[in-house]
Amino acid sequence: SCPAGEATVEVTHGPEWSIETSTVEVVPGSAGKLSVKLQRLFDLNAQGYFAGDGHLHSTASDGKQTPAEVAYHCRCEGLNWAFLTDHRAVRGHAEFLAQAAPGFLPLGGQEVTTKLGHILGLGTTAVISDKTDEGSSDVARIMREIHQQGGMAVIAHPMTPTMSYTQWDVM
Repeated sequence: SCPAGEATVEVTHGPEWSIETSTVEVVPGSAGKLSVKLQRLFDLNAQGYFAGDGHLHSTASDGKQTPAEVAYHCRCEGLNWAFLTDHRAVRGHAEFLAQAAPGFLPLGGQEVTTKLGHILGLGTTAVISDKTDEGSSDVARIMREIHQQGGMAVIAHPMTPTMSYTQWDVM
Protein backbone atom coordinates (compact mmCIF):
# COMPACT_ATOMS: atom_id res chain seq x y z
CA SER A 1 0.00 0.00 0.00
CA CYS A 2 1.18 3.50 -0.79
CA PRO A 3 0.74 6.51 1.45
CA ALA A 4 -1.79 9.11 0.37
CA GLY A 5 -0.55 11.89 -1.85
CA GLU A 6 1.42 12.32 -5.01
CA ALA A 7 3.55 9.40 -6.27
CA THR A 8 5.85 9.02 -9.25
CA VAL A 9 5.63 5.84 -11.32
CA GLU A 10 8.45 4.90 -13.68
CA VAL A 11 7.94 2.11 -16.24
CA THR A 12 10.40 0.40 -18.58
CA HIS A 13 10.74 -2.96 -20.34
CA GLY A 14 14.50 -3.12 -20.68
CA PRO A 15 17.11 -1.37 -22.80
CA GLU A 16 15.16 -1.66 -26.07
CA TRP A 17 12.29 0.43 -24.76
CA SER A 18 11.63 4.00 -23.64
CA ILE A 19 11.26 4.88 -19.99
CA GLU A 20 7.97 6.57 -19.16
CA THR A 21 7.35 8.51 -15.96
CA SER A 22 3.95 9.55 -14.65
CA THR A 23 2.76 11.33 -11.54
CA VAL A 24 -0.37 9.96 -9.92
CA GLU A 25 -2.48 10.96 -6.93
CA VAL A 26 -2.82 8.12 -4.41
CA VAL A 27 -6.17 8.14 -2.61
CA PRO A 28 -6.50 5.64 0.27
CA GLY A 29 -9.22 3.05 -0.21
CA SER A 30 -9.61 3.65 -3.94
CA ALA A 31 -8.35 1.65 -6.88
CA GLY A 32 -6.91 3.24 -9.92
CA LYS A 33 -5.50 2.24 -13.25
CA LEU A 34 -2.58 3.80 -15.03
CA SER A 35 -2.11 3.10 -18.71
CA VAL A 36 1.37 3.52 -20.10
CA LYS A 37 2.52 3.08 -23.69
CA LEU A 38 6.22 2.44 -24.16
CA GLN A 39 8.01 3.21 -27.40
CA ARG A 40 10.36 0.59 -28.81
CA LEU A 41 13.70 2.31 -29.38
CA PHE A 42 15.65 -0.64 -30.83
CA ASP A 43 14.63 -4.03 -32.19
CA LEU A 44 17.68 -6.04 -31.19
CA ASN A 45 16.19 -9.31 -32.52
CA ALA A 46 15.88 -7.73 -35.96
CA GLN A 47 19.57 -6.79 -35.71
CA GLY A 48 20.59 -10.38 -34.94
CA TYR A 49 20.81 -10.15 -31.14
CA PHE A 50 19.14 -12.61 -28.81
CA ALA A 51 18.12 -11.85 -25.23
CA GLY A 52 18.41 -14.36 -22.43
CA ASP A 53 19.01 -15.07 -18.76
CA GLY A 54 21.59 -17.57 -17.57
CA HIS A 55 20.64 -17.71 -13.87
CA LEU A 56 17.04 -18.46 -12.89
CA HIS A 57 15.52 -20.30 -9.92
CA SER A 58 12.17 -22.04 -9.52
CA THR A 59 10.29 -23.94 -6.83
CA ALA A 60 12.74 -26.79 -7.50
CA SER A 61 14.99 -24.88 -5.07
CA ASP A 62 14.39 -21.44 -3.57
CA GLY A 63 12.28 -19.78 -6.28
CA LYS A 64 8.66 -18.75 -5.92
CA GLN A 65 7.42 -19.91 -9.35
CA THR A 66 7.22 -23.38 -10.89
CA PRO A 67 9.58 -24.12 -13.77
CA ALA A 68 6.69 -23.68 -16.22
CA GLU A 69 5.83 -20.29 -14.70
CA VAL A 70 9.48 -19.20 -14.92
CA ALA A 71 9.47 -20.07 -18.63
CA TYR A 72 6.17 -18.25 -19.15
CA HIS A 73 7.56 -15.07 -17.58
CA CYS A 74 10.74 -15.36 -19.65
CA ARG A 75 8.60 -15.40 -22.81
CA CYS A 76 6.53 -12.46 -21.50
CA GLU A 77 9.74 -10.48 -21.04
CA GLY A 78 10.75 -11.20 -24.62
CA LEU A 79 13.66 -13.51 -23.80
CA ASN A 80 14.84 -15.81 -26.57
CA TRP A 81 16.61 -18.27 -24.25
CA ALA A 82 16.97 -18.97 -20.53
CA PHE A 83 18.75 -21.43 -18.24
CA LEU A 84 16.95 -22.86 -15.20
CA THR A 85 19.75 -23.06 -12.59
CA ASP A 86 18.20 -24.15 -9.32
CA HIS A 87 20.42 -24.82 -6.30
CA ARG A 88 21.48 -28.49 -6.07
CA ALA A 89 18.66 -29.52 -8.41
CA VAL A 90 17.87 -30.52 -11.96
CA ARG A 91 14.42 -31.93 -11.16
CA GLY A 92 12.58 -28.99 -12.74
CA HIS A 93 14.27 -29.36 -16.12
CA ALA A 94 11.62 -31.52 -17.82
CA GLU A 95 8.84 -29.07 -16.96
CA PHE A 96 10.99 -26.08 -17.99
CA LEU A 97 12.19 -27.63 -21.26
CA ALA A 98 8.60 -28.58 -22.18
CA GLN A 99 7.87 -24.84 -22.47
CA ALA A 100 9.92 -24.47 -25.66
CA ALA A 101 8.13 -22.29 -28.19
CA PRO A 102 8.99 -20.51 -31.43
CA GLY A 103 11.42 -17.78 -30.41
CA PHE A 104 12.09 -19.21 -26.94
CA LEU A 105 14.68 -21.87 -26.07
CA PRO A 106 14.59 -23.11 -22.44
CA LEU A 107 17.83 -24.74 -21.27
CA GLY A 108 18.82 -26.72 -18.19
CA GLY A 109 21.57 -26.16 -15.69
CA GLN A 110 22.18 -25.91 -11.98
CA GLU A 111 23.80 -23.72 -9.38
CA VAL A 112 26.45 -25.63 -7.46
CA THR A 113 26.28 -23.87 -4.10
CA THR A 114 29.48 -24.19 -2.10
CA LYS A 115 31.03 -22.44 0.89
CA LEU A 116 33.78 -21.26 -1.51
CA GLY A 117 31.35 -19.61 -3.92
CA HIS A 118 28.51 -20.48 -6.27
CA ILE A 119 29.19 -21.95 -9.71
CA LEU A 120 26.63 -22.24 -12.50
CA GLY A 121 26.74 -25.44 -14.52
CA LEU A 122 25.00 -24.29 -17.71
CA GLY A 123 23.87 -27.24 -19.81
CA THR A 124 24.27 -29.87 -17.08
CA THR A 125 21.72 -32.62 -16.49
CA ALA A 126 22.98 -34.45 -13.38
CA VAL A 127 23.45 -32.90 -9.94
CA ILE A 128 27.09 -32.17 -9.12
CA SER A 129 28.33 -32.57 -5.55
CA ASP A 130 28.88 -29.27 -3.76
CA LYS A 131 31.44 -30.78 -1.35
CA THR A 132 34.48 -28.49 -1.00
CA ASP A 133 36.28 -29.92 2.03
CA GLU A 134 39.42 -30.17 -0.11
CA GLY A 135 39.25 -26.50 -1.15
CA SER A 136 40.48 -25.57 -4.61
CA SER A 137 40.86 -29.20 -5.72
CA ASP A 138 37.11 -29.69 -5.13
CA VAL A 139 36.34 -26.49 -7.04
CA ALA A 140 38.46 -27.82 -9.92
CA ARG A 141 36.53 -31.12 -9.70
CA ILE A 142 33.21 -29.26 -9.87
CA MET A 143 34.30 -27.38 -12.98
CA ARG A 144 35.66 -30.59 -14.53
CA GLU A 145 32.35 -32.40 -13.88
CA ILE A 146 30.42 -29.53 -15.45
CA HIS A 147 32.61 -29.78 -18.56
CA GLN A 148 32.31 -33.59 -18.63
CA GLN A 149 28.54 -33.17 -18.83
CA GLY A 150 29.02 -30.88 -21.83
CA GLY A 151 28.27 -27.80 -19.76
CA MET A 152 29.88 -24.45 -19.24
CA ALA A 153 31.06 -23.30 -15.78
CA VAL A 154 30.24 -19.71 -14.85
CA ILE A 155 30.92 -18.04 -11.51
CA ALA A 156 27.60 -16.82 -10.08
CA HIS A 157 27.42 -13.46 -8.26
CA PRO A 158 31.20 -13.44 -7.63
CA MET A 159 31.28 -10.38 -5.39
CA THR A 160 28.09 -10.74 -3.33
CA PRO A 161 29.26 -10.53 0.30
CA THR A 162 27.77 -13.78 1.63
CA MET A 163 28.34 -15.76 -1.59
CA SER A 164 31.65 -14.38 -2.88
CA TYR A 165 33.76 -16.71 -4.97
CA THR A 166 37.13 -17.29 -3.28
CA GLN A 167 39.02 -19.65 -5.60
CA TRP A 168 40.22 -17.33 -8.38
CA ASP A 169 43.26 -19.55 -8.92
CA VAL A 170 40.86 -22.22 -10.27
CA MET A 171 39.49 -21.22 -13.64
